[in-house]
Amino acid sequence: MLASGPALAKGKEPVFVRIQGPGLVHPVVVRGNMGAPLNDPYWALAHLVVSGPALSTRPRDSLGPRYSFVYVDPCCGNRITQYVYPFAVGGPVVFTPRGQRSAAFQMYFTDEFPSFLAGWSRAPSSTLTRTLMSYGVPRPAASASTGSSDGRNVPGLWLLTGLLAVGIAVGTGLKGIQRRSPNRGVFHGGPSLSLPKPS
Repeated sequence: MLASGPALAKGKEPVFVRIQGPGLVHPVVVRGNMGAPLNDPYWALAHLVVSGPALSTRPRDSLGPRYSFVYVDPCCGNRITQYVYPFAVGGPVVFTPRGQRSAAFQMYFTDEFPSFLAGWSRAPSSTLTRTLMSYGVPRPAASASTGSSDGRNVPGLWLLTGLLAVGIAVGTGLKGIQRRSPNRGVFHGGPSLSLPKPS
């Protein structure tokens, strides 16, 4: 959800968020123009990350690669750090360390996110992943441990390789059995014996 109308953020220096993580050679920096949150990339991105539904604990499913989001308000020296998992199973997940204030998200000295809380949460919008990819965040390649690019818990490549080897061994054994003579143990060849006829 974006802000419904224009508002001025405190100070004149533009706020920005710096994104760093796997696959990014250089940090991605998204700046705000401080004037119109409705069309501002900084505030639009913040609304995709901040203040989502809280989670009581870290999700058990695979979270995938982690990206750090550092929001900076140069005017007053405010800084907030969050860790974002855009490719987590079930949708993007966010972790916010404790001890941080939401002052970097203020306009007219009013908190833009009144429910800004620490801990684990789901991102407010699943479009976060697509937005980050448009900024250059790469989708992770399938790994040998999960066999999936989004971290889903599916059989690993090592397990599939093992099953294939077992199948080959079983097939080879069956072919060997078929090659054996059905009269195995019966002597063939050599002189025949004439048995006396019973009287």
